Amino acid sequence: MIILGNSNIKNILRFLIKSLLALLVVIAILPFMLYIPRVQEWVKDIVISKVSQTTGLDISIDRILLKFPLELEVDNTLVIEASRDTMLQAEKIGIDVKLLPLLRLDVAVKSANVRNAKYRMLSADSSMLLKAHINKFELAVGNLDRKS
Repeated sequence: MIILGNSNIKNILRFLIKSLLALLVVIAILPFMLYIPRVQEWVKDIVISKVSQTTGLDISIDRILLKFPLELEVDNTLVIEASRDTMLQAEKIGIDVKLLPLLRLDVAVKSANVRNAKYRMLSADSSMLLKAHINKFELAVGNLDRKS
């Protein structure tokens, strides 16, 4: 039988409180780690792998850069369909999203831009072919309501 003294209980409580605080600090720091380039590269590889598996598309991206608070740049994107046709090729895709509206599930875009992009889609029965070549596209302001 183990008998705990008053000092042992205090030590156990101190250890539990310190452990809980350390866990809370780690959880608070995790979102900010996404701004570290090495972490961004690691997350990019995981996301591309999962999206490729789910959609059957072959996706490659040279670089993703997330700037504070939510400005995302994607460089040299290539999306190839299962039929080996190029669906999307873009030199640069960027989007800047406002942070506070996201808490209300409202995506407020400050700006979006695409540079040197080619898009091609062929319907499954080959009845329609859609092609686009975009040298430069910029969107200044917009909102997307995700609540409904």
